[in-house]
Amino acid sequence: MNFNWKLKFALIALVIAVMLVVTGGKDAFNFMKDPIQLKTSDQVKNLKNGDHVTFDITMVYDCIISQTTTTTKNGVTQSSKESARYYVIPFLDINEAGYETVGALLTIKVNSEYFSKFQKAGEDFWNYWEDYTLPTPSTVIYSVDGIIKDMSSEEQKYASDYVKTGNMKNIYVNTPSKSASYIMLGCSGVALLLGALFIVLFVLGKKKEQARLEEMRANNPTYYQAPAGVTFNNNVNDPTAQNPYAFDPSTDPRFNGMAQGNPVAPNNQYSAQPMNGNFNEVAPTNGQYGASADNSGNFNEIPNNDPFNNQQ
Repeated sequence: MNFNWKLKFALIALVIAVMLVVTGGKDAFNFMKDPIQLKTSDQVKNLKNGDHVTFDITMVYDCIISQTTTTTKNGVTQSSKESARYYVIPFLDINEAGYETVGALLTIKVNSEYFSKFQKAGEDFWNYWEDYTLPTPSTVIYSVDGIIKDMSSEEQKYASDYVKTGNMKNIYVNTPSKSASYIMLGCSGVALLLGALFIVLFVLGKKKEQARLEEMRANNPTYYQAPAGVTFNNNVNDPTAQNPYAFDPSTDPRFNGMAQGNPVAPNNQYSAQPMNGNFNEVAPTNGQYGASADNSGNFNEIPNNDPFNNQQ
C-alpha cells in the first residue's frame, strides 16, 4: 500500500509513543500516585501491582534470585556479570508474648551497586535474630521509592518456597529512576503530539486537494465528464457494431480508395489491390523473373493477377 508521507510519519510517531510508554513511561503514572508508606505487615499483605510505595530498609532476610546479564557475539559468550538481585525484606510484628515475629516478607529488586550493603544488612539481621540481646538493626541502608510489580512465571519459581509460607506474595518492588520515567513519559507525549499533528496535516491536505479538484471541475464542467454509451465492437460482420468502418479496408477512408480494386502499378509494393492467394513453387535463387520450377519445396505467396508473375 502506498501511504502518504504524512501518514507514514504519523504511524512511526504513534508506534514510538506506545513503545516509550510500555518500556518505562507508564511507571511515571504510578509515581504520580500518593505513596504508601510501608510500616506494618498488614500493609505489605494488601499490596498490588502498580502501587507506589516508600519505606526504609534496615534488615534483609535473604537473597532469593540472582540476575545475570550475558553478552554474546556470533553465539560466543563475550561477557557475563551479575546485574541484579532480589532480596527479601522482613516486616516484624510483636506477638502476644511480646516477641518479634516475621509478619510479612516483601521482595525488592536492586542493582549491583547495593549488593554489599544488602549482604551486610542480612548478616546483621540474622545475628540479631539468633541473639535478642543485640539491638534491633536500625541503620537505614536503602530508602525505597518504587513501584509494585507482579512476578513473572520464572521469578515465581524462585519465590515459591517463601510464598507457600503465606508471608509473601508473588510481587516485588521495582525501583526505576523516577526522573527517567518522567522523561520517557514526556518523550512519548511529544511523539504522540507529532503523530496527531501529521494526521491533522494529512486531513487538511486531503480537504485542500478535494477543494482544488472541485474548483477545476466547476471551471471546466465538461473536461472531467467521461463519454457515455461508448462500446468497442470491431466485428465487421456484426450488424450491431457501432463503428461504421470496423477496420474494413474497403470502406475505411484511411486507405484513400486503394482498397477498391483500382488499377495500380504492378510493382508498387504498397498496393492495396485485392489479390488471390495462389501458392506456386518457385526457385529460391534463380532470379526474380523466369525462374524455373524446382523441387525444393519452397512455396511463396504471389498475386495471380500480377503480369510479372511467372507461374509454373
